[in-house]
Amino acid sequence: MTRLRARGVTVDLGGRAALDGFDLDAGAGEVVGLIGANGAGKSTALKAMARLLRRRAGEVRLDDRPIERFGARELARRLAYLPQGHQVNWPMSVERLVGLGRLPWRGPFAGPSAADAIAVADAMERADVSHFAGRAATELSGGERARAALARALAVEAEILFADEPVASLDPYHQLQVMELLRGAAGDGTLVIVVLHDLTLASRFCDRLVLLAEGRLVAEGAPSEVLAPERLAQAYGVEGFVGEHDAERFVLPWRRLARSG
Repeated sequence: MTRLRARGVTVDLGGRAALDGFDLDAGAGEVVGLIGANGAGKSTALKAMARLLRRRAGEVRLDDRPIERFGARELARRLAYLPQGHQVNWPMSVERLVGLGRLPWRGPFAGPSAADAIAVADAMERADVSHFAGRAATELSGGERARAALARALAVEAEILFADEPVASLDPYHQLQVMELLRGAAGDGTLVIVVLHDLTLASRFCDRLVLLAEGRLVAEGAPSEVLAPERLAQAYGVEGFVGEHDAERFVLPWRRLARSG
């Protein structure tokens, strides 16, 4: 059963600790949300755990094996990473873009296999991009490009999916669709770790939340515990409005609080 552990992870960026002593223990079938204000260390934590940033201290283990001991191809098969931004500079078709997610499974100079084609078609269908499979990715809107990038990550069929702000440029319909998709992936056994700014989506779709502030872990636990008013004030400097609809909690940033100093 897939298990990811981070202990004391510290990363320096620009001469300061962008992440300081970060801990996480997560397993298959979970959706873990990383939340916090801009610059809190959320994306840095994802990149450090994915071996995309050098750590000054701490360790990351996948199934009790140091992540440094995984070869690049093996790690790329087990861990899919969806960055924020979704920039595409080459006018390849959406289908070819999504197909890049299958590269860890291909041999040198090998073309797509039948399994690759099935994985790509399924990923495009799930991310709602099948209807523009033949369009150039450079012609897509920001939201369409974000969904195509998600499809590429899904096509990997990895045990772990890191998603950095996957709903940032999406309309409400597709925000809900993407979060339902991530929730469904967890239901199939994938470990999903997702960076979110929308606190209501975080509350509704995540099993656990990890709240960061200035590179440090402030709180971890069930959404109802982490999204308490005092935590929102501490980490975001806002007063939150917490309500309920159809037995689901929602959290709205209601007003800014006066900053001390």
